[in-house]
Amino acid sequence: MEPPLGQAGWDRYWRDCPELAGKLTSVDAAVLRVLQEWCGPLQSRSLLEAGSGSGKISRVLALEGARTCLVDLSNQAIRLSRESFRQKGALGSFLRASILQFPFGDNCFDIVWNEGVVEHFDANTRKQIVGEMARVCRQGGWVVTFAPYAGAHLYRLGKWYAERRGTWAFGREEPLPTMEPEFLAAGLTVAREETIGFWGQVHFLSYIPVVRVIPRLTAWMESGLGVLDRFLPGYFLVTAARKG
Repeated sequence: MEPPLGQAGWDRYWRDCPELAGKLTSVDAAVLRVLQEWCGPLQSRSLLEAGSGSGKISRVLALEGARTCLVDLSNQAIRLSRESFRQKGALGSFLRASILQFPFGDNCFDIVWNEGVVEHFDANTRKQIVGEMARVCRQGGWVVTFAPYAGAHLYRLGKWYAERRGTWAFGREEPLPTMEPEFLAAGLTVAREETIGFWGQVHFLSYIPVVRVIPRLTAWMESGLGVLDRFLPGYFLVTAARKG
């Protein structure tokens, strides 16, 4: 399996893809909805996005009144998210640091979450990441992860093809059937785990030339068939636990 990209790889990725800090995708909207509905009202609450990338979901939450802190290993990701916050008039704090060792004391944040992060690490490192997330989360707060789901077969097909052709841009990425072992190792009992964002996995078919037309139709399909998203395996596995 490919090694993780590391700081240099993610710096290059975010430098080449600044447009990803813009408009929310359907999957982003689904992530936002989960945070709002599962974790309760977010206004005035402190949120840490651990491995924040473009930070566009945190930016929306900041505009809605949440106190957001973004941490990422990539300098380029931090610069990109800081600039997108500035352009939208959103307030947040930004810090380049490793998610394996946060520069925060215990019990600092109401909600600690990440999207598209833990799948880039092996099982033992995932346990360390969730353990750090739990450490900085307050009692009664929420720890939430979003990771590609092992049952998202369209995503896996596109990923498999791209890896064979050498066009996969994300380094090691392991789709996961569950995150419960990692949460249990951190002393957390999973309160809820399900999948979201079926249409998000369709976009990965664009790696395959013969079916490249399908992702171009997803906007139309989502608008007309969006209700099916509730009944089809999602792209993201969502795992959430309330500390204490």
